[in-house]
Amino acid sequence: MNTLFDLLAEVTFSLPPQRLASLESQAEKTASAPDFAKLPDVWGPGVSREDQKRLTAELLCHPEVTGRDLAVAFRMARASNRWREESSSVDLLWSGPHGSKLAVRKTEQALCELIHAAQKQLIIVSFVAYKAELVLNAVADAIERGVEVHFLLETPKELGGTLDQDCISPMRKAFPQAHFYIWNPDKNPTSAAVHAKCAVADQSMALITSANLTEKAMDRNMEVGVLFKNGYIPRQLARHWERLFYEDILIELR
Repeated sequence: MNTLFDLLAEVTFSLPPQRLASLESQAEKTASAPDFAKLPDVWGPGVSREDQKRLTAELLCHPEVTGRDLAVAFRMARASNRWREESSSVDLLWSGPHGSKLAVRKTEQALCELIHAAQKQLIIVSFVAYKAELVLNAVADAIERGVEVHFLLETPKELGGTLDQDCISPMRKAFPQAHFYIWNPDKNPTSAAVHAKCAVADQSMALITSANLTEKAMDRNMEVGVLFKNGYIPRQLARHWERLFYEDILIELR
């Protein structure tokens, strides 16, 4: 029984309230968990096929769970998500020149805070990475305290990417304990670039920015971003990363 509700909690964590209300309504109309599992397209977009298969298999194993039980579970998930969102925060970030009355945090400061907050897992995605001394020192500290660090960077042309210069090799040399990933060339036939810039710590804090992981972007360029603390965005972004790796869209360099 715990496995079923653990799965429901995992999947409903990042679903919007309208979807949860729909699931609750449909559950109310069914007699049992297996009946609910047999409803066509009940989960809708946003729930992976793998998660749907896991949930369906688990629901079919629990005929003693009524539709009303499931409806209560979805109602509680909606209330929990609402409470979590209300207790979360979003900060505006800026790099470059500041207006005299513009009270926003620096990108570099927020990224270092995120890295220092990581206890188990840290994911960093950037087009390029070099010379961002404060941030890279924070990454070194994270590795020292046992955090599992993952980097996704754009690859040089000799590896099928778009960069004239290889920035991955120096980073791998600097952080041999970290995991480095590239966009699988077999899943990228048009040679599109890794242009995203974001970071996630322990699925509880996320930064999304226009700034690359470089000294110039952290200090002098005009860059804008947001820092999310708690809420569903950090969890959603981390799970999206896991999905890209699971589906072989990202491959680890060995």
